[in-house]
This record gives sequence, C-alpha cells and structure tokens, in this order.
Amino acid sequence: MKRLETIKWAGTVALIAATSIRALNISHGLDVLLSLLGVTCWLVVGIQERDKPLWVVNGFSVAILAYGVATL
Repeated sequence: MKRLETIKWAGTVALIAATSIRALNISHGLDVLLSLLGVTCWLVVGIQERDKPLWVVNGFSVAILAYGVATL
C-alpha cells in the first residue's frame, strides 16, 4: 500500500506543478509533460484500486495529453 500512496502523491505534486506553470504562463511544454505524468500516475492508481471513474477520466486525459506531447 505504501507504493500506491507514493504514486498518488507523485501524481498530485505533478498536477499541482503543471497547474501552477499554466497559471503563471511559464512553459506550455513543461505544463503538458507534467500534466501527462500526473494523470498517468492517477490512471495507475485507478487501475490498481479498480476505480472505474478514475480509469475513464485519467485514461482520456492520458490520450489527449500524449497527443499534445506528440505535437509539441
């Protein structure tokens, strides 16, 4: 369970950092990369915890952000 808590916190920190970078208009590329990292962490958590709403929202977010990274 400790490993899953670490993944949750890593995803949370990445998403807070991405949101801050976005709000301060620092770097679009870094925002997208950190967002992708954060939602990927939360997708892993959703899969591990068998939480279907987390799968859906973070699965779609991973796909959308991965496309964003590919077009940077």
